[in-house]
Amino acid sequence: MSDTEPLRPDVAERPLRWLNLAVGLVQMGAAAVMMWLVDWDKVAPVYTNFPDVDAPRAIANMRPVQHRWTTFSVGAMSSVFLFMSGLDHWLVSIPSRVWRVYFSGVKRGRNLFRWTEYFFSASLMHAEIALLCGIFDVHLLFAVYALTAVTMVFGALQEVYGSKGDATLFYLGMVPHLSN
Repeated sequence: MSDTEPLRPDVAERPLRWLNLAVGLVQMGAAAVMMWLVDWDKVAPVYTNFPDVDAPRAIANMRPVQHRWTTFSVGAMSSVFLFMSGLDHWLVSIPSRVWRVYFSGVKRGRNLFRWTEYFFSASLMHAEIALLCGIFDVHLLFAVYALTAVTMVFGALQEVYGSKGDATLFYLGMVPHLSN
């Protein structure tokens, strides 16, 4: 959609701003309740696998040694990405300058703030899902996070540069997502 396309007259500014503030409040409240309810004893371990430094330096003798790197509370992770979403709603609603940019984009059928929030929250969500599925390797979890983030960049690019009927950027965005 180009900047010369007509604006959407059906988008009302005041109700949209109040809706963003209300949704942000609900999401932040839910995130706080979830964080309060988290059982901090239930954590998922995260491991690294590096070659044994004490092994003889011949390639044939090198074996990966698993080290527990850290642990993550899956419940806390759920709370964090809900908090991110609520914070995004507030950040586009409260500062006047940001609101003008946001509302102008919405009138043109764009919301780049959404893609910025998705870059972080959807990536964290996918990493959490990977943990729940039994993926405990820090390198693989980082790859899941990063590939999901790249997918969100393609979503933003499709929204800005994609023309009606041309889904090239959308399909290119599927490549890193499908490699997850």
